[in-house]
Amino acid sequence: MKMMCLIFCFFAFVGFPAFTETSIQEEVDYLLFLPNRGNQFANEEQAVIQLDNAAKYLLGRNLTSGQIHVYGYAAAAANKFDSEKLSRDRALFVINELQKRGVPGGLFADPEAYGAVDLWGNNANEAARIPNRRVSILIESNNPAPAVTVAVYSEVKTPIMDNKKIPIRQANLTGVYHFRFPWEILLAFLVIVMFALIIFLLFKNSKTSGGNTGFPVNNIFKKEKKSMTFFNDHFLPIIQKHIDQMRADSKEDFRTVDIIRHYIGHYYADGTNVHDSINANIGRFLAENADSLGIAEKAAGQPVTDDKGNHSQTAVWEFI
Repeated sequence: MKMMCLIFCFFAFVGFPAFTETSIQEEVDYLLFLPNRGNQFANEEQAVIQLDNAAKYLLGRNLTSGQIHVYGYAAAAANKFDSEKLSRDRALFVINELQKRGVPGGLFADPEAYGAVDLWGNNANEAARIPNRRVSILIESNNPAPAVTVAVYSEVKTPIMDNKKIPIRQANLTGVYHFRFPWEILLAFLVIVMFALIIFLLFKNSKTSGGNTGFPVNNIFKKEKKSMTFFNDHFLPIIQKHIDQMRADSKEDFRTVDIIRHYIGHYYADGTNVHDSINANIGRFLAENADSLGIAEKAAGQPVTDDKGNHSQTAVWEFI
């Protein structure tokens, strides 16, 4: 049973992704920023057009809380500015601008600051660093909209950048998809499975463990000869004392289950093979030590009810 539970957990871990709904992200647009600036676009006039079109598109979609993702980036440069903080400032600035245009704040997920990662190009010179000072706007969705052009961009000149042309990519809503595996759901599922497994194993072991002695009775019979010697040394004196007490109380006979109840405090038919049950093992132990205990088997296979009302059989012993 334990092995089956472990196999179940393995297949649950491997097979769970097949039953989960994967999400994709549509890239709506991205905006470029000036070097070392978190609140100034590379081209303000072009950015206004982009923001207006992006807001109009987002408002036209039936979005729910947290579906809009805004990712901030920064170019890799050796200066005093913290690239992660800079990229976060840029993401927050874009969110604020979209909110000014009527996009509800509740639709946005927390802004993510990536700093100088996921670079476009080699970032080796100023021209290559321009597209890395960007903020991307994406929508998390399982049903991407058909390809729509948010805005038709042309190359624009930015005097601040020595009249170098800024490369701006045309946005395509079905062009970029990001797989996002639901790790938090998988983790919660595995925690529940492991918790259920632990409860099951504890409950199962409680049926065969010694309640008063602190060690399992039935398992000792399944061990090597060394374990049986340990059992004889510790169990036999306890049984002898209990039998002597019953003899002193003028009892005529007793059952195997009476020994079990005295030793561990209860008797449950544990559902194992009859030959391997605790009832059968204790019965064999009594038979093997009958002479030293001063007892003899009076009757075998007598009906008995365990502490949960289940029916079983037990042997009856008499004093000699």
